[in-house]
Amino acid sequence: MKILMILLFSIGVQASTTYTKDAQPIFQNRCAQCHNASNMADKNWLDYDIAKAKKDKILDRLWVKKDMPPYGNVTAVTDQERETIKNWITEGAQK
Repeated sequence: MKILMILLFSIGVQASTTYTKDAQPIFQNRCAQCHNASNMADKNWLDYDIAKAKKDKILDRLWVKKDMPPYGNVTAVTDQERETIKNWITEGAQK
């Protein structure tokens, strides 16, 4: 019975999406060309605290409007990457 309970519990538990593991690599590969400390210090998505503070705006532009990246998705952000960022934000924007 104990093994069955552990098994059922482990099936229902999903690892949460985190900045360090999931979001930051996408920001590095797809967003940092513009959103970095040199170009946009106040919108440097490579800085966790700034990205977390701007999470609602990021969600709006990347997931809702899908107008970022600009110029017809110039950095080729995939739908899966967009969903990962959405999940990071909606799951609490954990580091």
